[in-house]
Amino acid sequence: MSRAPRMLLVAALVAFTAAAVGQADAATIVVNNLDGAGEGFNDPTPRAPEGGNPGMTLGALRLNAFNEAADRWEAIISSGVVIQANGNFNPLMPCGMDGALLGSAGPNSTHRDFAGAPLPATWYSQAQANALAGVDLNGGAADLSATFNTSIDAGCLPGTTGWYYGFDGNPPPGTIDFVPVLLHELAHGLGFLTFVNLSTGAKLLGFDDIFMTFLENHSTGLMYPAMSNAQRIAASTNTGNLHWIGPNVAAMSALLASGKVGTHVRMYAPGTAAPGSSVSHWDTALAPNELMEPFDTGTSFQLLTEAAFTDMGYALLPHTTPTSTATPTPTVTPSPTPTVTATRTATITPTPTVTATASATATPTAHPTCTVDPIPGPTATPVTSAALKCKRAIAKNATKFYAAKTKYLQRCAATVLKTGSGTCPDATTSAKIASAAAKLAIAIGKTCGGADRLCGGDLAEEEPPAGLGWPAACPNFENDADPACSAPLTDCGDVAACIECIGEAAVDQAIALYYDSLTPSAPGTLLNRCQDTIGRAAARFVLAREKAIAKCWDARLAGKHAGICPDASAPVGSPPQKAIVTIAKAETKAVVAMCKACGGTDQKCDQAVTTLHGPPIAGSGGNDDLTPATIGFLPSCPLVKVPDGVFCDQPVTNLADLVECVDCVSAFKVGCIDRVRVPGFEPYPCECNP
Repeated sequence: MSRAPRMLLVAALVAFTAAAVGQADAATIVVNNLDGAGEGFNDPTPRAPEGGNPGMTLGALRLNAFNEAADRWEAIISSGVVIQANGNFNPLMPCGMDGALLGSAGPNSTHRDFAGAPLPATWYSQAQANALAGVDLNGGAADLSATFNTSIDAGCLPGTTGWYYGFDGNPPPGTIDFVPVLLHELAHGLGFLTFVNLSTGAKLLGFDDIFMTFLENHSTGLMYPAMSNAQRIAASTNTGNLHWIGPNVAAMSALLASGKVGTHVRMYAPGTAAPGSSVSHWDTALAPNELMEPFDTGTSFQLLTEAAFTDMGYALLPHTTPTSTATPTPTVTPSPTPTVTATRTATITPTPTVTATASATATPTAHPTCTVDPIPGPTATPVTSAALKCKRAIAKNATKFYAAKTKYLQRCAATVLKTGSGTCPDATTSAKIASAAAKLAIAIGKTCGGADRLCGGDLAEEEPPAGLGWPAACPNFENDADPACSAPLTDCGDVAACIECIGEAAVDQAIALYYDSLTPSAPGTLLNRCQDTIGRAAARFVLAREKAIAKCWDARLAGKHAGICPDASAPVGSPPQKAIVTIAKAETKAVVAMCKACGGTDQKCDQAVTTLHGPPIAGSGGNDDLTPATIGFLPSCPLVKVPDGVFCDQPVTNLADLVECVDCVSAFKVGCIDRVRVPGFEPYPCECNP
C-alpha cells in the first residue's frame, strides 16, 4: 500500500493541533523498568545497535526503544503532571502457528468527578485525569503498565526471527517492529479503550467512560452510553456499524480511503466478540492502516488516534507525526492490547483499580470513604413470639442459597474453561439457581409468614421486617441495577428477594473475577490446570468462609455469645474466635492450592503471600511462576474494602499478588452477603454499596 497519503496527513495535523491548544505543557513520561536482574529490559545478551538505537545489549535496545516511544508521545500530548509508565518483558501466550500476543497495557486506575473533569459521572484513565485536574490524583502511583512478549525473540512465531528495536521504521524481513507496538500499547495506557464489560455490556460500576461517549451503533442510531447492557453487547458485534463519531475524528475521516461511513469511522466489532480486541480498536477495514488496529501492521500512522484523544479531552501539542517506511511483517500477528472488560475468554488488561475522587475538592483521596447507616432503632422491637425463630430461618436459608448459587455457577464456569466451549450460566445452571431461589423464598415463608406460612399473606400474624431488624429498603450491593436490591421491605417475601438479589450480584462478581478474564487455554495444559485451580480453590474458600460465619451468627441468635462474627480478638474457644480459626485454615488451603498449581516446578509462589487471617505463606524465591498476564488476570485488584478490614486494590504484577487479590475480594463479597442476613446485629457495611 502506498505511503504517500500518510505524508499528506502530517501537515493537516500540525495545523489542527496548533489551532486546538495554543500554548500547553509538554508531557513528561517516565519509564519504570520492572524487570529483574538479567531479564527483559536488563537482559545482558550482547547485540549490535540497529536503526538508530545505540544499545549494545538486548536489554539496552529494548529499554531505549521504550523511551523512544515515550518521547514520541511526549511530543504529542500535553500534561502538567508526570506520567509514569511501568514496563516489563515476560513470556506471553499465545505465541505459535495461530499468531502471537505481542504485548498488553492499560491504565492502572480510573477517576471520575474530579476537579476539572469535562463530564460528570464519567471515568477517565489515570494519566488523562491527572492532566485534566492538574494534580496527581493517585498519590504518585504509576499511571499505566505494559508487558511485552519475550518469546518473540526466542522465535516462537513461525516466519519471524524476533523483535526489531530500531527507531527508523525499517525492520528487516521476518522481524517485528517494536516501536509501533510500544506506541500502540502506550496509547491504551493513556486511555484509548473502554471500561465496559463486553461479556455483560455493563458499565464500570454503572458509570460511563469517556471513550464510550463517542461510540454509536449506526444500525440503530443509539449512542453507547444510552444503550441497555444487551444493546451494548449487540453493538459490539455489529461488524461495520460500531462507529466513532467525535468531531475531531470526523474531521480526519476525509483522509481515509476505506473504513468509514460518511464522517463516521468504524471501530473493531467482529461478529464473534474478540475479548481484548473488540471495541477498543479501529476496524481492520481502515485504509491506510492505523496504529490502533487490533493486529500489528508495522505502522506508526496514528492521526485518527490523536484526533480521538482530542475528542476525549486531551490537549495536543503542535507536532509532526513521523511516518514509517516499514514493510508490514509477513505474518499478521494479533496484538490485542485488551480492553478493561471482564470476559470468560482472553482479556489481557481487564478492569483497572477504580479511584473516585470527589468533585467537591481538588485534593485527591487514596480511597473513597462512606458513612455507615445506623442499626434500626425502636421500630426493631419484635411484635410476634416467632421473631427469633424467623431470624434464624432467614440466616440459615440465606446461607443455603449463597452456597448453592456459588457451587452451580462455579461448576458451570469450570466446565466452560475445561472444555473450551459453551456459555455460563447455561440453561441447566440457570434452572438450578432459580430453584434454589424458590426454595429460599418458600423456606422463609414457612417460618416467618405467620399462620398461613406465606409471606405477604395474613400480615396480622407475620413479623414485619422492621421487627427483625431490617431497614426500610434492601441496602443494595455495589449499586446493582436490579430493582430488588434496593426495593422497599414490607414483608418477609421482600426480605427473601433482597437476600437473593444481593447474593446473586455478589456471587456473580466473585465468579467473574475468578474466570472472566482468563486467557484461552487448551484442556489438560499447565495453564488450564492453573486457571481451573484458581476458580475452584477460591470458590471453596468462599463456601468455607460463609459456612463458618453463618455458624457463628447462628450461635449468637441462639444466645451463646454477644460478639461480632468473625472476631480474632474474641476469647479463645468462643464462636467468633473459632470462626476465625476455621477461616484461616480454609484461606491457607486455598493459597497453597493456587501456588501449587501455578507456581512452576517448585509448586510454590515465588514471592510470599500475605493472608488476611493467618500467617504469611513463604515464597520460594524462584522465578518460574505463571504470570498474571499469562493467566489472564487483572493488572490491578478492584478497589473494594473488606468490611471492617483492608482495601483490596493493589497492582497485580506476580502470582502472589494475584492470590492476595483473589483472597481479599472473596472476603469482601462474603462479608457483604454475610451482613445482609443479620441486620439487627450489625449495620450493613457502607463499603458494600458505596
